[in-house]
Amino acid sequence: MVAELARTWVAGWAVSRQRPRAVEHPWGLYVDVGRPDQVGRHVLPVPDESSVRAATASVTAPYTWPKLPVETETAEPWLPGGAGWRTRRRRAICTSRSAGRGTQGSRPASTARRRRPAPPCPGGPDFVRIVKDQPDQLHADAAGSGRVMSLVLHPFAINQPFRHKYLDQALEHIAQHPGVWLTTSDEIAEHYARTTAGQPA
Repeated sequence: MVAELARTWVAGWAVSRQRPRAVEHPWGLYVDVGRPDQVGRHVLPVPDESSVRAATASVTAPYTWPKLPVETETAEPWLPGGAGWRTRRRRAICTSRSAGRGTQGSRPASTARRRRPAPPCPGGPDFVRIVKDQPDQLHADAAGSGRVMSLVLHPFAINQPFRHKYLDQALEHIAQHPGVWLTTSDEIAEHYARTTAGQPA
């Protein structure tokens, strides 16, 4: 179970950060992180002493991290002897290799990770523009058949008072759009069942 979760995490991590797909190795997976303080990670889904030693022996670039789903106390004896490898705190699951000067390595991933800046959140006018664009495009696409526009509204976000007027503007545009049927998902299903009854699947 842990191995499967680790592999799923690696795949999702690479996609979410637009990094290359992880490379398979006998001991696990290598992920190209591509940062000065963290060049890459060797993720060992099922670590033991031999696999950790094989992974660390393959490291040639400073600041390459083995990532192990085990306690620090378990992993430390598996690390190569000599300068360059160390953990920085209890329960950290990452170790790191220093820049070759025998000094301490980089910080644990739990404190060193720097997230990419989040894209700016659309403001109220942007929200109205985006919502207005949807029915306009869907109406053009629906010349020969129907289209469904689903407007997803998170209760916490949309219920902020300053957003109310923007939602009203967007809904007013949709309601006044020619050829729009304001309905529910249940009514759509009932209409489909009614109009396709007896027709071959």
